[in-house]
Amino acid sequence: MENYDTQFDLDFDRGSTWLLSEVDDQEFVTYSRAHNLSRSIIRSLIIRGIPLEEVDSYLRSPLDALTDPFRLPDMAKAVTRVWQAVERGEKIFVHGDYDTDGVTSAVLIDWILSSFNADVEVFVSNRLEDGYGPTESTVSKIAALGAKIIISTDCGITSFNACNKAKELGIDFIITDHHNPGSSLPDAFAIVNPRLKKELLDIHGLAGVGVAFKFCHAFVKESLKRTGCAPDVDLRVGLDLVAMGTVADVSPMVGENRSLVKNGLKLLSMQGRPGLLALSEIAYMEGRVTTSDISRRLAPKINAAGRVGDPMVSVQLLKAKDSISSSKLAYSLERFNRKRRQAERLAYKEALECAREELGRNSLGGLFIVGDGWHPGVIGLLATKVSKHYNRPTIVLCRDQQSNELLGSGRSCDQLNILDVLNECDHLLSNFGGHPMAVGVSLPSENLSEFKEHFVEAFNDVEFQVQPTSEKMYADDEMMFCELDDNFLDQIEMLEPFGTGNNEPVFFFRKSSVLEVYPLGERHSRGILEDDSGIRVPFVCYSISEQQFPKGNVSILASPRRVVLKGCIEIQLFIVDVKSYENP
Repeated sequence: MENYDTQFDLDFDRGSTWLLSEVDDQEFVTYSRAHNLSRSIIRSLIIRGIPLEEVDSYLRSPLDALTDPFRLPDMAKAVTRVWQAVERGEKIFVHGDYDTDGVTSAVLIDWILSSFNADVEVFVSNRLEDGYGPTESTVSKIAALGAKIIISTDCGITSFNACNKAKELGIDFIITDHHNPGSSLPDAFAIVNPRLKKELLDIHGLAGVGVAFKFCHAFVKESLKRTGCAPDVDLRVGLDLVAMGTVADVSPMVGENRSLVKNGLKLLSMQGRPGLLALSEIAYMEGRVTTSDISRRLAPKINAAGRVGDPMVSVQLLKAKDSISSSKLAYSLERFNRKRRQAERLAYKEALECAREELGRNSLGGLFIVGDGWHPGVIGLLATKVSKHYNRPTIVLCRDQQSNELLGSGRSCDQLNILDVLNECDHLLSNFGGHPMAVGVSLPSENLSEFKEHFVEAFNDVEFQVQPTSEKMYADDEMMFCELDDNFLDQIEMLEPFGTGNNEPVFFFRKSSVLEVYPLGERHSRGILEDDSGIRVPFVCYSISEQQFPKGNVSILASPRRVVLKGCIEIQLFIVDVKSYENP
């Protein structure tokens, strides 16, 4: 597939340049003859680079495409040890991280092991008390509760001290994780992580919950081998958790992730899990659940418990069996989310001011900010926003009120690997881990100056541009409102799930009139457009406020979706950019 910069014949009044992604004519004909799909959908498939022979499997994304879980390193060793623990009645703790991926991972493994009558409990560390990931402190807490095995989920690959403590206490520590390993590995009983093997590149994109699902799949297969009969538990019932964690962790929507999430979204839409049903009701969600619903409306509430409250509330919600307890827990998460938003608003302006001062002193390198009084639970969000605002790798830290430690998060840009930078100065850090683009970190206060110097200077040779002069935005095809029928929308939904590596198709609509436009929150807008034939379509725009939205005739880039509002199904355009239209 190749993109040619074919600019639309329009007079632009905004900073972005709109381009049509072109496809080879003969390739288009070949695809059209093989598949009974609309013109725009065929173009979308070609633009995404889906080979002709893989179109059917791409559209269906069946679960039988999943590969053998025993491909993962140490899987057989880990499963065998856990089976021994189940048979002996040994206490097992599943140690999850405090975000959506970590919580869903822990609940998934807990559910499967409980189905085989294991003595198992979930422990999710409280970031205000325990810091980032498994630590000596969390291992000691779990040991005091009688644990013989600890299974980490979505964390552990850099937890050297925690593994050493577990070994000292006679506990077998099994790591299931998906984060990049450092130059050395913790002394764990087993480490199940696809990133430890280059030949597993096809599943390097699994989220923590995806690795947990692989562990559960291996465990169920082992049960069949040991007992000779099919287990009573259906692993597919846990795919709603897999979809939640995978989407929340912004994992690529390709390969096995695509199959897991596509089938998990079907379960989520059926609302069979009381906790997620209660959370959906609080979020005023109706109809089919999409990846956008997870990332915008569900996951932030689960994350909020880990950021500013008690992450075990999220665990209890996902494990809840009835509507009454689910509703109470969901309201608790909503309160945490409101607290998180307030803390974030208060800290964000101050963080931007700190960033401006830092850039005034040193315009080169990475951006390093230390705040006083900022809630530790919003530090990751601040790092994300500041890094995006200034287009620089950014570390944001705050002081732990109960120790001599600094706690924080880092975010990167332009594919610059900040995890490598942390690996280079790991002797200065108490704990760290994450992805090349996003990390969590803690360190003693006395190491602050040296760590800051190392981080800032690591990017001294990079030329950063805060605001690109012209952002290029691509459309899959040019369309008209009359083409947005049920058949087309059925086909759009076949391309789901959307996310990294499988972006939602965006189409160019040349001319329509703005009939109505209203505010949607403080920074967004909604309204109704009408084309020259009199067809009216509602729209939502999350990037432009009502005051900024052009009036009169406009051209738009938008993604059409089918939504449910007040029990009624309607077509809605989700606008990604808009320009005033001038007849060429």
